Amino acid sequence: MELLNKFGIPQDHPNISQEYFFYQNPLLPLGSYSEIAIRQKLFSFVEDFFFLTKGTELHGMIGVGIPVIGKSTSAEINLMVLPKDKTFLSSLLQYVFCKLPLLAVKEITKIKFCIVPTNQRDKEIGEFIKEVGFVLEAELKNELGFDKGVTNLVYHYEKKYIEDLRNKFLEVQKSLSPDL
Repeated sequence: MELLNKFGIPQDHPNISQEYFFYQNPLLPLGSYSEIAIRQKLFSFVEDFFFLTKGTELHGMIGVGIPVIGKSTSAEINLMVLPKDKTFLSSLLQYVFCKLPLLAVKEITKIKFCIVPTNQRDKEIGEFIKEVGFVLEAELKNELGFDKGVTNLVYHYEKKYIEDLRNKFLEVQKSLSPDL
């Protein structure tokens, strides 16, 4: 909460340092990251949070929404506060890519990142996102009103990677509970 309080919400808050990327999914309503909303997300397992720390100091975070309702297996990056350093962004996203399938309460096949192409901050972070493996999936015209489109960038998991994770999990589960 301290990091969020430090920079403020919504995205265009004047206290946001130009040294940081601040991103909030444009499809989410305002107030999605109030203190009570964050608690609800954590306790209902609808969003996982990944933190970038140095020692005991918090430097950044990524919030990834998990598709717990319906048939979708597509997670979404909903919140990102990170220093504008490709190393930080790359390192934390690689960590998210590896750990999310292990932590999520549902199988994840891809991670979406939505940007508003007319928003300069979104455009800038979208370019960095492409460098770590995200690709263009769709351009949704008029998604947020006339002349307000959204671009979906996605990171796809390989089917074999997810199957291998599932098999390793089942092996560990069997070794812990031989009666299964």
